[in-house]
Amino acid sequence: MADVSRQLKDVLTRVETWPPALQEEAVRTLLILESEGTGIFHVSDEVWADMQDGLAQAERREFVSDEDMAKANKRLGL
Repeated sequence: MADVSRQLKDVLTRVETWPPALQEEAVRTLLILESEGTGIFHVSDEVWADMQDGLAQAERREFVSDEDMAKANKRLGL
């Protein structure tokens, strides 16, 4: 376990030298790992805003057309 702790400290030190976008991805990944088993999932402000936009669209009954849904399903092989 001590070896893992040392490795973690070493990696986190290196993470501080990474470009900001990569640091943000590292934080998101660690938050996901931390939330496993707790039932709590942390999302970024951007993702939260997107979720709120989607909920507002649903409340206004603004849904994708059946035609667009069929196109997306076909593209995804569904």
